[in-house]
Amino acid sequence: MMLIWCIVGIISGGEKRGMDIKIPVGVYTERHEYSSWSWGAAGFLDRDTLRDLLFVKSGSGVLIFKVRDSVLELLSDGIKAGNTVVDIHYEGSRKWLYLACVDDVEVWDVRVPEEPVKISSLREEGYNFMWATFGYKYITGDSEYVYVSKAEDYGSDFEVRYADGLEQVWYNDDDAITLDHGSIIEKGGDYVYSGGSWPLMIDVSDIDSIYVKDTLWKDDSGGVNNVWDIVVDNDYVYLCVEGYLYSYHVGEDGAEVLDSCEIYDSGDTRMVKQGDYIYMIKNNFRINSGDTLVIVDVSNPSSMYVRSRYGLPFHCGDIEIIGSYVY
Repeated sequence: MMLIWCIVGIISGGEKRGMDIKIPVGVYTERHEYSSWSWGAAGFLDRDTLRDLLFVKSGSGVLIFKVRDSVLELLSDGIKAGNTVVDIHYEGSRKWLYLACVDDVEVWDVRVPEEPVKISSLREEGYNFMWATFGYKYITGDSEYVYVSKAEDYGSDFEVRYADGLEQVWYNDDDAITLDHGSIIEKGGDYVYSGGSWPLMIDVSDIDSIYVKDTLWKDDSGGVNNVWDIVVDNDYVYLCVEGYLYSYHVGEDGAEVLDSCEIYDSGDTRMVKQGDYIYMIKNNFRINSGDTLVIVDVSNPSSMYVRSRYGLPFHCGDIEIIGSYVY
């Protein structure tokens, strides 16, 4: 399977309305062909900025790259999961990588990126998840707990497991929390934020008493069509909702909407924040048409604006930043 990368150089511009974008500065192409392994197109990414590492979901595995001044060096293709990998999350303090697979959750030790080691998985712990169409969708976590969103027929279960051994410590019941079907989730501080049509702010400060602190969508007319992605930055949360970017301030009383910024027409979007900017990849869903890179100035979360747009000649699965380059 061919994996194609385009490295996009970001150079700060002097003008208020735009940024100079140099594209591409490099393309990484590698072919992985194994008779007994299922590599696929590049998908979700995560990063270790201290070690300049890039983790890339690819089919039923994860590739680990070293970034050297915009040059990608493949360090390992040793993370081979038991089934298709849907989402990944890197936990920096332990240097562990969490994987949400179609019917499994796995924890890998990547302290030595050239030789990743599987620590645990639900399958190896004796958990047999029988499914037809739905399974684990999204994953986030910290040094102690793994949080997973599991899609079901009529919603999405929200589970909390110990990172060590993946023992379940909290899960949905009839009176607890049901997320929208296959909701994306992201942890920041004492809260886990969910996407879907009814984005939630879930208090996980006391693992024995998890509850919904606030509903992020404040419109009484109904829920949103979809939250494509979530970025958490200390006391601020950013949601990409259809063609808009929303900013929130998080306090003891919940989440307060600060601003909304029109980005583009609706479409699948992934985003990442660095410094005063949010970088977004918008999937155009059109044949023979690439995606769009959008850069939004969020230096003042109460007054956001689009700084620059750039059309790309290809489709992208995710976006990350290491140093001065977008991947």
